[in-house]
Amino acid sequence: MFLFDPTQDPRFREKCRAFSQDPQLTSGRGTQRQEILLSEAASRVRRYANLAPGKKHDRPLLVLVPKSDVWGPLLDEDLISEPILPNAVAGRLASVDVVRIERVSAKLRTLLLNETPELVAAAEDFCQHVVYIPISALGRSPEETALPGGGKGLFIRPKNITPRWSAVPVLYMFAKWTRGLIAGNAVVTNTTTKNGTMAGH
Repeated sequence: MFLFDPTQDPRFREKCRAFSQDPQLTSGRGTQRQEILLSEAASRVRRYANLAPGKKHDRPLLVLVPKSDVWGPLLDEDLISEPILPNAVAGRLASVDVVRIERVSAKLRTLLLNETPELVAAAEDFCQHVVYIPISALGRSPEETALPGGGKGLFIRPKNITPRWSAVPVLYMFAKWTRGLIAGNAVVTNTTTKNGTMAGH
């Protein structure tokens, strides 16, 4: 898994300022070239796995895009309700909506390709199978609050925390690549390819 924070990217910040007042979008907060971190991680994995420099890893890579409560309006998808199908197994057990997750992944890939193409390139040059998953650990924006010693910090009241899709990456992995642990719905696709389609598996 690799975590890409869009609020640390100036292009995403500019887009989100049109509809969000989240304090993490202010220009005074630091930015980071996160694709460099991914490329360095890929280089180390290749070295320890004895992979040739140009060879793709055959293990899946999940690119997690947090703070979907901030940037979610950029994606024409429901990122609030969990991708869980109730009573899907034997009429009593829930299952993971793998098809929905992969549909969202394809749309999120397109968004990232438009705004941060270098990140998509780094991910898909590293692994054969890449899935893009939106998450939100808090479910809402933090509040900027004065600190006792001066300055300001970002905080959130524990009672206001409402995570969105936070467990989806792990649930998806179990439903997609294991048998008998967590059920997933009928899967006719696998992961997002470079042309934005879904590759069979």
